[in-house]
Amino acid sequence: MTTKLRTLTPEEHATLQAYALENGRRWKSKLREDWMNARTTGILQALRNSHGPSWLVSYSLTKRSPPTEGE
Repeated sequence: MTTKLRTLTPEEHATLQAYALENGRRWKSKLREDWMNARTTGILQALRNSHGPSWLVSYSLTKRSPPTEGE
């Protein structure tokens, strides 16, 4: 059974973008390692708990969900 994960908030997406810029081309591997070794806090740790490492594999910084009404 596959569970559909909620769309990231703009703040979550921005946090991942900042992490990627800071950690370079292999940012996903670095983030997965940080998650597995409990080296993240705040939004990054919340994403690990809500979406998990397997979600990270398919996540793309260039894919953005359409803005919700009011954005």
